[in-house]
Amino acid sequence: MRASISLTFDLIGLQAGVFALEASNFNVSAKVAQSYGCGSDCYQVLQFINEADRSMVHTETGFDFDFYATAKNFSRSLVPVTGFIAFPIVPIGTRKYPLVAFAHGTIGLYQGCAPSASPSLFDYGTWSLMTNRGYAVVATDYAGLGNNYTTHKYCSFPAHVNDLYYSVMAASKAFGYILSEDWISVGHSQGGGAVWKLAESKFVQHAVSDAGRYLGTVAISPATTILDMFKLYGENLEKDPKKFRPYDVAAELPSFSIGLSRVLPKYKHELLGKGLKQRLGLMDKTQVCTNGMIGMSVDLPIKDVIHAKGGESNGEKGQHDTAPGSGQSPQPVLVVQGLNDTGNKVHLQAERVRKVIEAGCDQLGGESRPELVVKLVQQGLLPESRIDVSVRRLSQEKFKLGLFDNPFVDIEQATAIVGNAEFLKEGMKAQMRSLTLLTNKESILPIRTKARRLYLEGIGREIVISRGFQVVDTSNEADLAILRLKAPYEPRSGGFEKMFHTGSLEFSKEEKARQAKIFAAAPTIIDIHLDRPAIIPEIVSAASAVFVSYGTGVEAFMDVVCGKASPEGLLPFDLPSSMKHVQNSRSDLQYDTESLTFRFGHGLQYVKE
Repeated sequence: MRASISLTFDLIGLQAGVFALEASNFNVSAKVAQSYGCGSDCYQVLQFINEADRSMVHTETGFDFDFYATAKNFSRSLVPVTGFIAFPIVPIGTRKYPLVAFAHGTIGLYQGCAPSASPSLFDYGTWSLMTNRGYAVVATDYAGLGNNYTTHKYCSFPAHVNDLYYSVMAASKAFGYILSEDWISVGHSQGGGAVWKLAESKFVQHAVSDAGRYLGTVAISPATTILDMFKLYGENLEKDPKKFRPYDVAAELPSFSIGLSRVLPKYKHELLGKGLKQRLGLMDKTQVCTNGMIGMSVDLPIKDVIHAKGGESNGEKGQHDTAPGSGQSPQPVLVVQGLNDTGNKVHLQAERVRKVIEAGCDQLGGESRPELVVKLVQQGLLPESRIDVSVRRLSQEKFKLGLFDNPFVDIEQATAIVGNAEFLKEGMKAQMRSLTLLTNKESILPIRTKARRLYLEGIGREIVISRGFQVVDTSNEADLAILRLKAPYEPRSGGFEKMFHTGSLEFSKEEKARQAKIFAAAPTIIDIHLDRPAIIPEIVSAASAVFVSYGTGVEAFMDVVCGKASPEGLLPFDLPSSMKHVQNSRSDLQYDTESLTFRFGHGLQYVKE
């Protein structure tokens, strides 16, 4: 269901200067294209790909209302804005929908080039993730819904700020009876820079504005200084062209450069090669979307595409005027930055370090970037005497602890503490009590020692033999199988990510099949080490008893299995029944996962005889 509405300019407090048009222009003659260096091969590809872009323009899906309005551009002139207001199918239990202003990454230059019609760079359904979680979303679509105004300064974050704010005003005026007065903004990449800039704008400096009460910002991988980003992209490309896919280069470089030229008038595409620079003149004659830019430039050699060292650009001041990260926000701003993100420039990282140190911090944890501190000192932005203060403070603490004068521990005291029999006894007791028993079919636990034959995984043979059991090599020979497993995860291949368990919570199909053979051969007791939740409905259904543990040693585990102690642990989190239910749940709302295998707090104990 999609409906179109035209919000009057008086409704949002702006005078009518320009209005959104329905027409779109993807057509340019071969003669005109030739005059801009786009020959027959280039023109043929351009026409073919523009047809694909045209087919995306009026795709209408989703539960939303399109709107047309005006906003003020970076130059304070009025420009048309198109967008949508999307509602959840079902409210989340409140009388009004919580409102999110959303800014997409890689905002389009022309009609049909906005995120709703440019899936080759970003998922144009990203906003639906929020409506699925009960939020109403208002988003500017720039040229995506029928506006052929081709000079919107799409790399200007202040322009986006105006668009976003007035769009929220429009949504609140039209649907205030079902939208919350409180609202937040969320954006990523180019949109991340926009919402960050919004957080610093005059619009949200007061607790309540014409658009309601602004609560805060989430800027995901935000773009910042756009000229620096473009330079870095070009420099990396020239250093190692093999690392960049041709289609990405062909699409992103012209988009970047045309966007920069509209925001920074002094920038004259000097970072591009001669061939691509000539063809950019077509931008003012026809609408060229992401795919069209590929068609227009992919046939050019690298020297005609990029010339990152082609002279110092005159747009330095302008990029800092438009970039976020230089003002103050009255509400929280969460900036989510990935290890490989290039949008957040080094000068902003150094600025954050400077502010942290000036606030009194002596030691930065979780980071290893001493070069930023050195750079601040070398540039005169941080006096060396301030670093000396931190060195002195940290050294004083180490002297107080005796780490310089007497770096060795007291041997007698260490002997009395480490390995203390009473401490070990208490530790063993805590481990046994922490075990969480999820199921115990037919009261199979605790087991009795009658020289029964056991098949083991994750348990040393000697520990079990010492308790009077016989150990066999296969489950087919066993009276009972005992398996100690680890919660499933998907290994990652390198860097910081390799240290963490992430990915699916389910065991693989192959592992499930392997376990099923054991369950079919003998009654099975399972213990799963939960460093993260696990999806185990098949195990719960087929195993005779299921424990979960959180670091319990083998000795403590076997003592509980044999009845020396009773488990007393309770689940510290829900155990879901499928990844589908996990993905459909709202991570910011407790107890929201449906069809659980076990609820938080579940745990059994042995029946006292």
